[in-house]
Amino acid sequence: MQPKRKHLLTGCLLIVKKMINVPFLGTRKQRLHLCKSSLADVATLTYTTPDQQLCLLVDVSNTAVGAALNCLTENGPQSIAFFSSKLSATETKYSTYDIELLAIYLYI
Repeated sequence: MQPKRKHLLTGCLLIVKKMINVPFLGTRKQRLHLCKSSLADVATLTYTTPDQQLCLLVDVSNTAVGAALNCLTENGPQSIAFFSSKLSATETKYSTYDIELLAIYLYI
């Protein structure tokens, strides 16, 4: 999330964290709508055309794998799809290289 949007979300989370009924009036209502629209902007996926190049990015840790399929556009890479999966006990023993290959395999 972009730093300038972080303060909007922080205000909403403080309200939710206390688990109290708070009327959404004035500034709170505006912040909620800004949070919702900011999250929608970030999470919107792109549609691709057959002539665009695709790029698969993977990220792994000791417990999980993740992948993002992007299409390369004039404005830079645009997200098409995401994937994540928790590793089994056996898979956590694989080398980093093998886990990265596993992430690619699981995504495809």
